[in-house]
Amino acid sequence: AMTLDHAGVDVVAMVTDLPRQQSYVAIRAGAAMVYRFPVLVGATVLRIVGQVGQVEGVEVVHPGGTVEVIACDTVVFTGDWIADNELARAGGLRMDLASTGPVVDTGLRTSTPGVYAAGNVVHPVLTADAAALDGRAVADSVVADLRAPASRSHQGVRLLVERPLRWIAPGLVVDLGVPPPRGAFVLWTSEFRTAPRIEVHQGDRLLYGVRLRQLVPGRAHDLGASWLPRVVLDGPDLTVSVANYQA
Repeated sequence: AMTLDHAGVDVVAMVTDLPRQQSYVAIRAGAAMVYRFPVLVGATVLRIVGQVGQVEGVEVVHPGGTVEVIACDTVVFTGDWIADNELARAGGLRMDLASTGPVVDTGLRTSTPGVYAAGNVVHPVLTADAAALDGRAVADSVVADLRAPASRSHQGVRLLVERPLRWIAPGLVVDLGVPPPRGAFVLWTSEFRTAPRIEVHQGDRLLYGVRLRQLVPGRAHDLGASWLPRVVLDGPDLTVSVANYQA
């Protein structure tokens, strides 16, 4: 909306099928004061109305089933966030289809020895300061591998997630003594949840449980890594889930 406003476009509405908008409170309040257009939540675009080469409006269905045509001459679509994965895919690295980035261990090593990934190459929507700290973690891994190249292995246990979680990064644990960058794994959700309890299991063992303030789609959430030393490297894969989840 800010970009469109800078280009001289008057925004008449934003539409999302989510039950509420994802913006931070301060940003939401500021945007509402400046732009004053409605954000239609829980709504779905049915069709674009108009003639060939000219949009005249958008037909929207609201949560209660009411259908409305919003007059406009331009429709802008937004897609989901993805990682900056072109080089990783072209290089044949093992990819995580959920996060859209390469699979990396907690030291940010990829499936190809000597190739590392950090920042928004690993997963989408990492802020610039956090991405810079990923660079420090990669430097530590590079130095360690140069000093002892034969002591590292890319075998380990995967981290898997259950609904409503979509992905977790890093997605592989190889060395229990190497925490993830910034001391936390990054979680992504597809649903809003208030005060969810996040649990980490390995088989039947509960390794960790923590209650987060909230889960919001489109935002990265940190999961502390204090449970890492309890992982058994030759055991089953790890599962990260929302306790007592009901769709």
